[in-house]
Amino acid sequence: MDRHVKESILHQTVCTVVFYYPKNGLIVVRKVTLHFVDPIVGKTSTVEVEEGTTVMRAAKDNNLRMEGACGGALSCGTCHVYVDKEYADVIPEIEDEEKDMLLLALETNKTSRLGCQILVRKDMDGCTFTLPKSTKNLQNN
Repeated sequence: MDRHVKESILHQTVCTVVFYYPKNGLIVVRKVTLHFVDPIVGKTSTVEVEEGTTVMRAAKDNNLRMEGACGGALSCGTCHVYVDKEYADVIPEIEDEEKDMLLLALETNKTSRLGCQILVRKDMDGCTFTLPKSTKNLQNN
């Protein structure tokens, strides 16, 4: 199977998205299953998204309770999620800009991340993200 690698820039971070071209020439985009726990609604939603999608986009595209007010520009904190401890080592390491934004967010813990900064990868298949009970839009301050 041949592969074509496409680089894109997301929030000043270069990421690599791999598309596989099987012999028939069609593009195969890999799907990843994610789970979102919403303690307000009392429900766990399972969604299937393409690799390379952000966790924030996965939640918003599936009508889950995530504001994502800045659209992924790392400036609001409304895509705050808790990463399942089982997958903590799979999620890429947090960058300083994200750490700074999380210092201003509500109800953070050691597994807190911003969904706009997590690109979905195949090794995240089955990962669970819990939505916080509340968020604070830092753009409005």
